[in-house]
Amino acid sequence: MVKTIFSALAILAAIASLTTATPIKCNNATEYCGATLIDRGGYLVDIRTILKNHGEDPDGPLLKDGLFCCKEDGKLENGFTNCGENKCRGNERHYPETGDDCHGQWHGSILPDIDK
Repeated sequence: MVKTIFSALAILAAIASLTTATPIKCNNATEYCGATLIDRGGYLVDIRTILKNHGEDPDGPLLKDGLFCCKEDGKLENGFTNCGENKCRGNERHYPETGDDCHGQWHGSILPDIDK
């Protein structure tokens, strides 16, 4: 009976370790949504401080919808991009080191390549 209980607990512990989100460590020139940094990186206090420094509500929508840039030392720059409500998008490639972006940002050029 005891052996069965311990086996069940071991299986549950193994499953829990597989489903835990990978912590995000800021790296140089990578931007992350506030929601990503709070949920997976533990940057809540830092984000609230940045928002207060810029006269924004530290518990408002920018807490999750702001895009925050990382510095080399793993801390956040004292600034942010306002993506708009529900427009900050976590990367869909499942590579945390590539960062997030604002939904609807243009990443290309509408001009033809005239060098060819």
